[in-house]
Amino acid sequence: MKKKICIILCLVWILSLVGCSNAEKGTETNIFYVNPDGNALIQDEYYRKETSGEESVKEVLKVLQSPTDEKKFQSAIPKKVEIEKCYLEDKQLELVFNEEYSKISKSAEVLLRAAVVQTLVQLPDVT
Repeated sequence: MKKKICIILCLVWILSLVGCSNAEKGTETNIFYVNPDGNALIQDEYYRKETSGEESVKEVLKVLQSPTDEKKFQSAIPKKVEIEKCYLEDKQLELVFNEEYSKISKSAEVLLRAAVVQTLVQLPDVT
């Protein structure tokens, strides 16, 4: 009986340690990138430090523009395309891109929009 209680306590302790390590990393968000062929989206885990508001939007957008592994992922936002303004009000987000946005191909535009939307709607302050 004591052995069973000891095993259960050890399991609970191990599970609590696993939970703590994820909390230290931050809040998990899937970032959507373009695959190496440039024809589909793939996702990568990211643990954001900011938990809400416009700061979390800015953090995620910065990560979205610079993939951690450029051999596996390409940013859906081309290097010349910049986000000029970002407005967040009542959970509605508006992004204003520079003029280079209008010069990208239709397929790149579709992937860009999908990656941005699928990434940002995971944030609690964006619908």
